[in-house]
Amino acid sequence: MKKFIYVILILIFIVLIIPKGEENLRIRVIASSDTNYDQRIKYEVVEIVKKVISPNDSKNIIKEKFPILEEKIKNFLLPKGITFNMEIKDEYFPKKSLNGKVIAEGYYEALVIELGEGMGKNWWTLLYPEYFNISFEDIKSGEVEVKFYFWERLKKIFK
Repeated sequence: MKKFIYVILILIFIVLIIPKGEENLRIRVIASSDTNYDQRIKYEVVEIVKKVISPNDSKNIIKEKFPILEEKIKNFLLPKGITFNMEIKDEYFPKKSLNGKVIAEGYYEALVIELGEGMGKNWWTLLYPEYFNISFEDIKSGEVEVKFYFWERLKKIFK
C-alpha cells in the first residue's frame, strides 16, 4: 500500500512540474488612464503592435522583434511625452467565452505594454490566428489576486 501511495505522489509531482501546454503568447496593452485621449493612444499603440507582430509569429520570433517593436512605440510616444514599459512576463487573464468556446483564466506568458501610469482599461488578445483580430477590454483594478500554484494545478488535474 505504501508503494502505491508513493507512486501516486510521484505522478502528481511530475504532473505539477510539467510546463504549461500553451505555447502561444498573449498581448496586453494597458492605457495610462480611462480618459478618451489615453484610450485613443492605447489603440494607436495596438495598431503599431499589429503591424510588427503577426498572428503566426512564434514566441521566439516575437522575442526577436521585441527591439523593433519597442523602437516603433518609443518613436510614437516620445513626441507626445508619454512613457511606457514593455516586457514579456507571466500575467493573469480572466476567463472569457467567445462563440461558445471558453478561453481559460490563468497566468500566461504575455507581451505587456504599459503606457504612462498603466491605470486604465487594457486591451488584450491571444496570438492564435483565430483570435488575433478579436480583442478584449478589462479594467485594471490594481487588486492583487493570490493563488497557490500547486493547488491550482491540482484542481486542473482532478476536474
